[in-house]
Amino acid sequence: MLAAKQAMLACLFSFVALNAHSQSDSLHVDTLARKARYFNQIMAGGLFDKDGVPSFSLATVHGIRKEMGSLGIGLSYDIYESMKVFPVTLIGSIDVIKVGENRLFLQFGGGYAWLRHEEYINEFMIWDVKGGLALQSAFGYRITTEKLNVYILAGYKYQEIAYEQAPRWWIWGPPSGSTSVERQSQRVVIQVGFGFH
Repeated sequence: MLAAKQAMLACLFSFVALNAHSQSDSLHVDTLARKARYFNQIMAGGLFDKDGVPSFSLATVHGIRKEMGSLGIGLSYDIYESMKVFPVTLIGSIDVIKVGENRLFLQFGGGYAWLRHEEYINEFMIWDVKGGLALQSAFGYRITTEKLNVYILAGYKYQEIAYEQAPRWWIWGPPSGSTSVERQSQRVVIQVGFGFH
């Protein structure tokens, strides 16, 4: 009889311990779910060179936000003069000032961009377009509503551009020499957009 009581007490203790552990795990998962969540943003605006000449810029970021910071993958479509640029970047941001439910934040990113020249296909020249390093930094203001965030962002973009061009063989006769071009483009970027949270 004593052994049976001890066995029943042991089972009861094990059940209570397992139940408490499962509740602790559930609370831990719920806490993580509240702190780390998926976010996205879609931004559109302009790139401005040193003379103030504008060009188009479109970007989207998808990632994870946790407390005051976020980390995500950014995809962009930027126009630099005759070049169409498609950067893929790793973007991090951190909230620096809280204004009610809104945030002033800093954002930094870096990655690689693929390029396409508007004259990539023509009857006179052959273009070998290469990618280049893409960097960006910005400060922004995030306005939080019940279902989405509204973003206002201003910053700086640095883009390396490299390509080779050569006339088709029948213009000058073979061998046709090629010209290598490498340059760095720097732009001020201003964008507005929205995202779900």
